[in-house]
Amino acid sequence: MNLDIRFRNEFQENCFWLKERNQCASGGFNNGKSYVLCQKAVTLALTFSNYRSVIARQTFKDLKATTLQTLLKVLPKDAIRTFDTQSGVIVLKNNSVFYLMHLDAFDEQSLRGLEINSAFIDQAEEMMEAIYIVLDARIGRWDKAEVPSEYLEKFPEWPKNDWGIPRVPNYMFLACNPDSQFHFIYQNYHPESVNLQPGHVMLQAPTDEALGDPETMARMKGRDESWVRKYFKGEWGISEAQIHYVHPSSILDPKDCVQLFKDIDRRGNKYRVLDHGETSPTACGWYAALNSWHIAYREYYMPNTVISKHRQNIYDLSGDEIYAGNYADPDIFNKHSQKEGGFWTVANEYVTKSIEGPPLPWSPADNNEFATRNRINECLSLNPNVRHPITGELNAPRFYLIKRTREYPNGIYHGISELQSQRRKLLTSINGKAIYSDDREESITDHFYDTERYYFAIHGSGKSVEPIHIPRKSMAWYNRLSKKHVGEVLAASDERN
Repeated sequence: MNLDIRFRNEFQENCFWLKERNQCASGGFNNGKSYVLCQKAVTLALTFSNYRSVIARQTFKDLKATTLQTLLKVLPKDAIRTFDTQSGVIVLKNNSVFYLMHLDAFDEQSLRGLEINSAFIDQAEEMMEAIYIVLDARIGRWDKAEVPSEYLEKFPEWPKNDWGIPRVPNYMFLACNPDSQFHFIYQNYHPESVNLQPGHVMLQAPTDEALGDPETMARMKGRDESWVRKYFKGEWGISEAQIHYVHPSSILDPKDCVQLFKDIDRRGNKYRVLDHGETSPTACGWYAALNSWHIAYREYYMPNTVISKHRQNIYDLSGDEIYAGNYADPDIFNKHSQKEGGFWTVANEYVTKSIEGPPLPWSPADNNEFATRNRINECLSLNPNVRHPITGELNAPRFYLIKRTREYPNGIYHGISELQSQRRKLLTSINGKAIYSDDREESITDHFYDTERYYFAIHGSGKSVEPIHIPRKSMAWYNRLSKKHVGEVLAASDERN
């Protein structure tokens, strides 16, 4: 069946011909993104028989009123065999299927049995990241779609799966309006994101005034400047809600940090900071105060694990390092439960001999939200008197994060993402201008971010810290969690002192 594919602008044409598995069409209102991705979804369904696709939006009301109407404009009526509006399933005459889904009716568990080839999520900025992750993992699970014989004859090297069956193309399509840099779509898709994922591409375009009513266009351009940037110009960027801005120079690649690692080991004041989670992940960050810098250089982030395992894992990652301090969420020192007739704390579980794993003694950290937030910003800001630890150039931040890579798997990942993600709570909006409170949005993940707050609570304004010389045979000296023979420890201590 021939489709009448036409493009109203260059943006639509470029989106249609993208070949990457994960594709995002972003930009202002009315730039044609939803229409062209519906065209693409229909083309795949009609080209490959028995092809399965999800067409989704966050709410049923919006799915029915907008995305479905666009799909039906593109999909030829004579290609439809059945359309069950109650179950939201469209079956085509070539046995291809569209599943219409409103995501607020589904959770991660209910999506795990889904077997599809592709998914198109409209207004994807509205969806939860957890739902996106599960849907993305279901792409390509359906292996009964068929490649036309004429394609196989024309392209004898057509890719096949492990069982020798020709593979159909599988895609995750997103259409979205811009949000801020802490949104998971920006993190995974935006070309300027430090966490840009392989095989992910984003095309962007502003509102196409030729596709809209002139009076409507004039009204759009007359709204609040931040609204215009986001919904008319289609610009991703720093939201007024964002609490911290991480300058790109604060993110260090470990391959550039060979000398810095040596300096941290020899001269840095090292700290471990813990945020324990019962039902949420437990995070531990390793930090160093060196010269005028504060450096996050190692990360532990583990959900659904007992304390004995956390103790062993943190011990193994610590090696023979000596720490100037070990700090943790002050809440773990509260006596919430009873054990053997007395009150017991989570902090006790990290040192007791009654469970396995090397003991890890912690001190309570300062949980002053607003003070630590400001101290982090002080150290993230560019300072004309500070030199960059790698380039040596002036006008550099004080706070650095050595990122996770394949070669350095214990580098900082969640610490970067969560630091960028923290935002203020939305109160209301006036003429498109968002009004925020000073309170932090509670729904944003903050497990590793809390370790960053606790660390900076220790260090005041973030000024230079003199190295601490730990006396030999002191409690701190013995508490180094060393795996070395005592003689080797003594030799190492002599070299350092």
